[in-house]
Amino acid sequence: MLLSLFQNPTVALSFIIALLIGLTIHEASHAITANRLGDDTAKLMGRTSLNPLVHLDLLGTLFLFMVGFGWGKPVLVNPNKFKYPIRDEIIVSLAGPISNIVIALIFSLVLRFFNEYLSVPLNLLLSIIIVINLRLAIFNLLPLPPLDGSKILQIFIPYNRYSQIQPYGTMLIFLIFIFGGTIFYSIITFPADFLFKLFVGAPSLF
Repeated sequence: MLLSLFQNPTVALSFIIALLIGLTIHEASHAITANRLGDDTAKLMGRTSLNPLVHLDLLGTLFLFMVGFGWGKPVLVNPNKFKYPIRDEIIVSLAGPISNIVIALIFSLVLRFFNEYLSVPLNLLLSIIIVINLRLAIFNLLPLPPLDGSKILQIFIPYNRYSQIQPYGTMLIFLIFIFGGTIFYSIITFPADFLFKLFVGAPSLF
């Protein structure tokens, strides 16, 4: 889908930059939040870094290139180090998507109020950064392991049950995408496009 856009070098470069920004901020936010809540596991693994290379996940990155949403390398946490394990793990999980929405909002304000002063390539770059960050946020909020939204399931089901289904999460996502790709794609892009128009004041071109 998005790969067809890569015939334009400017679009390709803008997409890569947006991808690195979105994934890096998302995963680093998980690690930084976990550290502030008492779990230094991710920090000791170097995941609080803003170096994109420590956060890229092969399958998640391929998904981003193919369909415009995906995931980074999961940030490991040790709930036993949290004061309130379930609550704090949910906060850590939500930190990633929230950071993407904040990034999208900041760049949206620039695009909305300073659009006439921006060059065409810069306008394009900001638009793609906003789109990628919104799609990352919404996709990762889905209640499917290993996505961030799945952590909320721990409120409703026992932790041992959650641990049992977690290893099959990625396979489940692939199956859903294969057999219900159009619907799955719309579930992500429809709210992302809505937020883009709400934030920027104009519809997304991607």
